[in-house]
Amino acid sequence: MSDWRMYHDFAVKNSGLKADEYLTKARVAASRASNGPMIEDLGLLEKESGDFNGAISYFQQARSLYGTADDILRTILEQVDALTKSKNKKAALLLVRTTERLVPDAPTTALLRQIEQQLAPPSPSPRTGR
Repeated sequence: MSDWRMYHDFAVKNSGLKADEYLTKARVAASRASNGPMIEDLGLLEKESGDFNGAISYFQQARSLYGTADDILRTILEQVDALTKSKNKKAALLLVRTTERLVPDAPTTALLRQIEQQLAPPSPSPRTGR
């Protein structure tokens, strides 16, 4: 069964639970199954609720389970966003720059460069003369 199918079946089966019960069961199920999509979604839920450290951890876990560049790059972008929102611009910038070096021809390269400029705008050149 695919990760997406397992996640869908879990969501349908547990849709009647209260939010906190659902999240508790989802955390257990996702970890047991090493289900990248579920773990990534938990990261999105944590980020939405303002738990950026939890979100960052989930995005790292999901990324370690993925095998395709698109999935990996998506979780990197989500992690950069969570790092930025948690006021950890230095770590966000490091992750962006590392990704740019490791995957220089990725479809997200232009977006990564734009994010890098937002996180660390170029310094104005020093005035000469007066």
